[in-house]
Amino acid sequence: MSPAEVPCVSPHNPTIHEAPNIRRNATSIGSPDGGRKIRWSLTRGGQMSSWKDAASVVTAAVAVIALIAGYVKFVLQRAILPCVEFDVNFSALRSGAERHQCEIVLTVKNVGPGSGYVANVQGRVRYAEAGESDVARDAVEPAFPHSLQPSSKPEAAAARGVDSAAGTELPEESPLILKGSGFLFQPALKPAFIQPGVTQVYRKPIALPGKADLVHVWAAFHYTIQAGPLTRFFARIFVSHAKAQRQLDYTVRRTFTITAAD
Repeated sequence: MSPAEVPCVSPHNPTIHEAPNIRRNATSIGSPDGGRKIRWSLTRGGQMSSWKDAASVVTAAVAVIALIAGYVKFVLQRAILPCVEFDVNFSALRSGAERHQCEIVLTVKNVGPGSGYVANVQGRVRYAEAGESDVARDAVEPAFPHSLQPSSKPEAAAARGVDSAAGTELPEESPLILKGSGFLFQPALKPAFIQPGVTQVYRKPIALPGKADLVHVWAAFHYTIQAGPLTRFFARIFVSHAKAQRQLDYTVRRTFTITAAD
């Protein structure tokens, strides 16, 4: 007996066979229209699976790109670019009619993830005496006609490798940043290694004439970033300006008044 002729029990009468219905059902399933429906269902299921796979690949690619972008922005750039906070302060330790004993204080804080070196901390001081109220050439800032002069001309001393203030040798690779009447805070000071989160303080005592009333102070230093060859290799790939010089010059200036010893 063929599958199309297998008898079926009717739900109304269990003894009555309904073979013709079975034949019609078998014919319907085996018809060309039924085959197309089955094939279309299988094709649609395959397309849905392909779309899900593509979506997973896109999601993974976006996650990788976001991870690389975060690494470049928050790790790589901060490792090769300077992240320092610095400021200069000035105080009168003792004031007198003939002389003011003062102090310049430079603070440098490393706020980046990598270590750096500070070298050649230097300063420059100009001042105005009491009663002088001239304006500078730019017609904006006050004029400071007087300067605190080192013992010899800084450019000539630096050219021959001698500190103009103390007569000691300067590092050959580190000339003065502040020209004119600039001076080093400490002669022959070795580069200071500053770890992340550390604040380094540099002090320089100076003596000003008793008539000095308004003081303009500069401070400057060389900053060298410490980064390994692997970090610099990735920086050349992902950071366009990664070929910048490793040693950078920083300068800060502020104006103070001398009224009495602080």
